[in-house]
Amino acid sequence: MRALARGGAAVHGYQVTRLFDVLIMADDFTGACDTGAQFASTGGPCRVVIEDADAPVSGDDAHALRHECPGASVCVVDTETRHASAAQAAAIVRRVSSAAATDGSGWSGLVYKKIDSTLRGNIAAEIEALARVFPERLLVVAPAFPATGRTTRGGLCLVNGRPVDETEFARDVRVPVRSARIADLLGFAHSRHCGPAELAGIFRGARRGAAFVVDAESDADLDRVASLVAGEPARYIAVGSAGLAAALARLSGHADAGPQQPPAPVAGPRGAGAPPVLGLVGSLSERSRRQAEVLRGRGGVTAVTLADAGRAIEVLAGGGQALVMTSPPLGGEAPLRFARALGAVARRAVEEAAGLRLFLTGGDTALAAVRALGACAVDVHRQIVPGVPAITIPALLAGRRLTVTAVTKAGGFGDDETMVTAFRRLREERCWR
Repeated sequence: MRALARGGAAVHGYQVTRLFDVLIMADDFTGACDTGAQFASTGGPCRVVIEDADAPVSGDDAHALRHECPGASVCVVDTETRHASAAQAAAIVRRVSSAAATDGSGWSGLVYKKIDSTLRGNIAAEIEALARVFPERLLVVAPAFPATGRTTRGGLCLVNGRPVDETEFARDVRVPVRSARIADLLGFAHSRHCGPAELAGIFRGARRGAAFVVDAESDADLDRVASLVAGEPARYIAVGSAGLAAALARLSGHADAGPQQPPAPVAGPRGAGAPPVLGLVGSLSERSRRQAEVLRGRGGVTAVTLADAGRAIEVLAGGGQALVMTSPPLGGEAPLRFARALGAVARRAVEEAAGLRLFLTGGDTALAAVRALGACAVDVHRQIVPGVPAITIPALLAGRRLTVTAVTKAGGFGDDETMVTAFRRLREERCWR
């Protein structure tokens, strides 16, 4: 994929100085980070920009990214549209894609729509918005992420071999999954299901705007999809999870090639000994709750409810480890209120515990913590396990700038040991190798 550069046009007061090889749009924060991690390498981190839904919109619908990805060939934007209305989601996706490609289908970079590997969110509305900006392109939909147990067979989304609508994701408090059949979510008249081995022949005669749902049960299957897309990036809109992104990264040379040097500066000075680690668990996922129980059972971590967060702060100020969890809410706006409260805990902990490290699980929780720390972009460095990246947050607290190391995890990712691994890596400062 060749890099593109374009000088100088100012849109909404921001200077647009570069187009990217790859523009990735994700609908939630942890998804943006785990996808960006696929493109992070020893050459440097991948920037994730958090879209401001309240930014002004011009008559021609061009909208500059609030924070450029300086000198980068890959830019990831968290549009924060998973829980928006379909109309709001479509408008934001259209604005972001227009910011990178004001000349629409004439842009020759790769457009990548990151969707949830369990099919939650405004998938149809967001894909349709992209198809309007890039009407000449074919849609290739491959949401599988085999490394985390998400596969596609017969056009169905499976989680560890089970149709997704028969798993806990069908009971999601805010966006329950009603069907495992991916085509049901697309709403395109010209959609077709196929296997990865059929793609080359099918694509040759495909009409503009056609959509293809591609089976994938292994990384090798995704590599076949990626090789076609990467060969002609201007011909496609790629739609997938971090799994297809990883396959594209392997082909483009962006993939993680080994240890990185830890970023500097860290979050404030500290004395001898391991840094304090705070875990915030706002996800209601059964898997995250199980991981938290395993972590508590190992000892050395003080686990409290949100109501007793002050006790956690005391433990952290003394150099210890703490885990703050919410109790499962009944629905409505409760998850957002809890996420904001957890974000406030993160800010207080960073202020009072020198050198603090964060573990954040659940997209709303992780985003709330980042916003509470005054950041609207983060740098993703590498995965510690599949789908669980280490990031740095450029925090701004009372006029003081500092960099906070964190690990983020989508609620349903990982095995029983994932949270234990994350805490150990943060405690031992081994997130970068």
